[in-house]
Formats: sequence, structure tokens, C-alpha cells
Amino acid sequence: MTPEMSSTITASYRSKDGTMKLATESDVSRFLARMLKEAVIDHDNTCAWLYIDGRPVDEDGIADHEMRVGVIPNFPESDPDNKHTVRSSAWTLGFTDVRGSMYVKGRDSGLEEVPLFTQGHDESFPGDSLIDGDVVKNAILDALRTGERPTNVAWSPTR
Repeated sequence: MTPEMSSTITASYRSKDGTMKLATESDVSRFLARMLKEAVIDHDNTCAWLYIDGRPVDEDGIADHEMRVGVIPNFPESDPDNKHTVRSSAWTLGFTDVRGSMYVKGRDSGLEEVPLFTQGHDESFPGDSLIDGDVVKNAILDALRTGERPTNVAWSPTR
């Protein structure tokens, strides 16, 4: 861990690959790059779960929280002038704890729900949840620094 990081995060992505420990900014960058690379190949695995280590668990060992990160590679969006379609990576970020389920509101996808999957299971996000990868990265880094739900993003209740 770097001196400014007080926590570690266990990231679960594609159950056959197990988990990845995140403790540094480099770890977070590698994790997000790996997620994006694999999502290009496997559209049934576009969502990951992240757990801040050391937080409370219940009697069954279930964590008191869950952070979800999703990515859609090559998502078609209009440029600011609506003249061209631009393809870029679109990301999503959600968090569930005792306060409920929340997500970071972003750009509107034009869809009712943003289709995301883990092992082929539906993990869709609200249609207005598209954000940039840097927002996701900085939120994960905030969780590493504080050991809590990131506060450097604005959370909205999941509908």
C-alpha cells in the first residue's frame, strides 16, 4: 500500500478468474484496463464487484457493502453537436450498503437500462448512468484512501 492508502479492495470479476487485490493506483489502473480488455472479447462479463477489505460482515460472512463497476466498450454516443457518432468506453458505478442502492448519474445512454452482465446474468444500470473511466478510477482510489463509500462522486438512489 502507498502511504496515502489506508485500505485494500478485493475486486471480483469473472468468477473463473477469482479475485484481484487493489492497494495502489497502479493496481486500480491495471484492474480497469483488464476489465475493458476482457469486456471487448466477452460481452457476458462486463460488471465487477468490489469490496473494501476490513469492513463489517454479517454472520454468514456477507459484506456490509458492495461496489459495482460496469463497462461497455465501444459504446455509440453522439458528439456534442449531434453530427457524428463517437464510439468510446462507457463506465458505470454503483454502491449498495445499509443506506440502500445508489449509482453515479452521468450521461443518458438513450436506453431504459444500460445492459451489463456477469457470467451472463443481468446486472443492468439505469439509463442515465454512463460516466468516464477516470470518474470510476478516482472513486475507487477514494475508497482505498478512506475505507468507505466514495465521497468524491454524487450518488443517486437506484430506481
